[in-house]
Amino acid sequence: MTFSIFWSPKAEAEFIEILIYLESEFGINITLRCMEDVEKMLDHIAEFPFTFVSYDDGSVRRAVVNKQLSIFYRINEGIVELLSFWDNRRNLETLNI
Repeated sequence: MTFSIFWSPKAEAEFIEILIYLESEFGINITLRCMEDVEKMLDHIAEFPFTFVSYDDGSVRRAVVNKQLSIFYRINEGIVELLSFWDNRRNLETLNI
């Protein structure tokens, strides 16, 4: 069973912010590579949402896209809710989901 993906407003805003930063600092090729990596990860999450490690209280999961970026999500009745796109260089204690 493939799960549907729902983008929270916060996750959508964070992802757009990341893409804008990547394009301004590193150019379109790096930005497109990040988009492809995220798309592949979202496809994997939709197909196998329980594969990734539970974070914190167990209802939130973390998928590492690459060494710089993680996706935090929650599974609710056949829907994967994207909660946050996280820069892995930041302190996880400041994560607010």
